[in-house]
Amino acid sequence: MAGIPAWPVKAGDVIVTHSAPATIVFHDGRRFVMAENTRLKIEVDKHKRPLLTLLAGTGKYIVLGGAAAAASAVVAPQGADNDQPAGKPPSPSPSK
Repeated sequence: MAGIPAWPVKAGDVIVTHSAPATIVFHDGRRFVMAENTRLKIEVDKHKRPLLTLLAGTGKYIVLGGAAAAASAVVAPQGADNDQPAGKPPSPSPSK
């Protein structure tokens, strides 16, 4: 869907970037920025909170303005090329 500035995503979707980054923005202001050449699966946990599975590439989880960091997690498979250790949710960014 090249060139579409905004598109809703739902559980089960796999987002893939190629030559440009993409940003997923949650309703509460949290963001996940995907680098180029990244694959990410959107899922929902048993509490109906977003669960992001990094399939390949890298990304950055951003919490703005005190959004609840525990509301979602990023899980990376073993051996994935990313900044986040496999299977651990990201540390929240400091609120401003």
